[in-house]
Amino acid sequence: RAAKAKAAAAVAAAAQDEGEGAENLVTGAAARDEENSELYSNYRPARLVDGRPHPDPIVETASLAGVSPPEPKYLHHLQDCVALGQLSNAQIEAVVYAFMRFDKRLQNGHRAGFFLGDGAGVGKGRQIAAMIKEEHARGGTRVLWLSVSNDLRFDAERDLADVGAGNICVFPKGSASLPKGRIDKVHKQGVMFITYSLLIASLKKATLQTVDDQNVDTSNGVSSDLPDPRAQGVLPGTRLFHVVEWLAGRDRQGNCLIILDECHKAKNLIAKEGAATQTGKAVGALQDLLPNARVLYSSATGASEPNNLGYMYRLGAAGFDHM
Repeated sequence: RAAKAKAAAAVAAAAQDEGEGAENLVTGAAARDEENSELYSNYRPARLVDGRPHPDPIVETASLAGVSPPEPKYLHHLQDCVALGQLSNAQIEAVVYAFMRFDKRLQNGHRAGFFLGDGAGVGKGRQIAAMIKEEHARGGTRVLWLSVSNDLRFDAERDLADVGAGNICVFPKGSASLPKGRIDKVHKQGVMFITYSLLIASLKKATLQTVDDQNVDTSNGVSSDLPDPRAQGVLPGTRLFHVVEWLAGRDRQGNCLIILDECHKAKNLIAKEGAATQTGKAVGALQDLLPNARVLYSSATGASEPNNLGYMYRLGAAGFDHM
């Protein structure tokens, strides 16, 4: 009888503990929900009226929600996208603020850049495609889209088609390679979609050669205020040299759009130990050599610590020599 009584008491105690545990779980979940509601707020454009509501919920931190964005003063050329519902109000907002920023100059005379840091679900690919369409509407014909994988080129072409810009050529096509030497002999305009790896492929093995040795025309009969790539250590014969040359354009002014997609790939421009990475240096050289370029940094994880921001030359942030 004593053993049965002891067992019954143990069962009762366990039942009570289980009930209290379930109650604690419910209470804990409610507390976390309340805490999250204090940390995050539902997001919708505060000042922009164009575009349909975004189809997925978007949140932002409560601290950011307390900051009012500037008045949108840029008049975009995406009215057809608005009428057809191809872009949400949040996506159009990114285009408007990006081009507002591109119209400004930093103290060193370089064009200001824009950081697109939206998370998953906002549609950064479509936002980038909309910016390319806007750039073309303004007369810009040369765009560099740097990515982490060649396979993402098909996504880029899809995003362009989704915003009614499928007529803009994306190259190289299929399994084709980027032309060697002067790129504008093959491609006069379009979106050059290449990887960071390709950009730095020949940097290590490049040797200093004269312009005549490479049969490179750097003037095209037009005076240029752009820096000489060779003075920046970007040598003729490298992929980076020919990419910069193409982006400079026939007028050598470099009024182009550079998209650094998944830009955290360049976060080690300022290395903690040892030298900076080749990718970081190449991204830095692109920005130094093309001061008139519109530079878009795109990443949901642009930096994990302040030191990683060193490659974002065009944000105009304090504490970095270039920024």
